[in-house]
Amino acid sequence: MGIANRIKLNIKYILSSFLIFCSINASCQGFNNGKLIASKSKAPLPWVNIGIIGKNIGTVSNDLGDFKILLNEKYNQDSIRISTIGYKSLKFRVDDFRDRILKNPIFEMQEEFVQLDEVFISNNVNKEYLLGNTEFTDTMVFGFQSNELGNEIGTIIKIEDGPVTIKTININIYKNKLHRFKIRVNIYDLKDGRPHLTILNENIIVECTKRKGLYSIDLSQYNIIAEEDVFVSLEWIEALSEENLYFSTTPKGSKTFTRHASQAYWVETKNVSLGLNIGVRY
Repeated sequence: MGIANRIKLNIKYILSSFLIFCSINASCQGFNNGKLIASKSKAPLPWVNIGIIGKNIGTVSNDLGDFKILLNEKYNQDSIRISTIGYKSLKFRVDDFRDRILKNPIFEMQEEFVQLDEVFISNNVNKEYLLGNTEFTDTMVFGFQSNELGNEIGTIIKIEDGPVTIKTININIYKNKLHRFKIRVNIYDLKDGRPHLTILNENIIVECTKRKGLYSIDLSQYNIIAEEDVFVSLEWIEALSEENLYFSTTPKGSKTFTRHASQAYWVETKNVSLGLNIGVRY
């Protein structure tokens, strides 16, 4: 065999070995791509939370129901949960999820109908108030803790003599270098003084282009009723850029919590409270 042919064979061998190594390495790194659809309609499900329970590993599906998540092998024995409002959650062990996604990357979610408790609202009272942190300062500012999809920040809102109808969410933007940003509004009940379960029956997605100042989100069309204290949060659901987005804070407000990614545990933020309040009607 001539020298030229041997060189060609060696190059082919090196390239082949390199491709195999890349494939194995990608598998070890655990990049997984999937799609979420409704079981009946087969329509794509946008803005679904996917993440390892209690870990800072998670993401959110895009507007076409597609998602991508990095799963390291060290999490193989942990559980991954897929959840969204109006559908039954899916739960897998991470290594089973990895095998499942290789065989079939499409996940179907079944609709879940939740019977809401009947709440009586008196017609005799029709007063509107702002509840929560109403005084803002720019001495200390606060923002999303990462660019990970599913990252949430929020604060507890105390409600006395409920029920109330939540009409608006108001937050003061200190600096927004993004052309626009898309977030999900979440409202949870509390358990042991921490965020627990959502009280919403549909997703509330808002897109903002405001660069600075008070930003008010109109919730009047959703008929959201709260009887007790709630936790109101903003969730990062679309990666746009690495530019900064900061909100004003209040020095003596109610407890603020964050979570790094979808399905992660909530962490209380010390010595700072998010400058957020809600407009309600009694």
